[in-house]
Amino acid sequence: MSAGASAGSGSAEAPVRRMTAGAGKYLVYQVYSDVARGTVWGNTDPTGVALTGTGVSQTLTAYGSVPPAQLVAQGVYTDQLSITITY
Repeated sequence: MSAGASAGSGSAEAPVRRMTAGAGKYLVYQVYSDVARGTVWGNTDPTGVALTGTGVSQTLTAYGSVPPAQLVAQGVYTDQLSITITY
């Protein structure tokens, strides 16, 4: 999974993901692979999610979180992530 279109500087394994509402307006968020939000879904092998194909459609759920107390301007914040599937 990519770091997103507006990623901040940080670890390659657990990137700083940011949504944007325009130039200089960022809202930090994170994507997790577990419901407890304890395992960041990163963009390297150690933080990726493994799944064995079965020949039928399968679903993986991603969980998001926006840390509280961020001083940001009001607006509509968006980001776009890319997911690579290797088989």
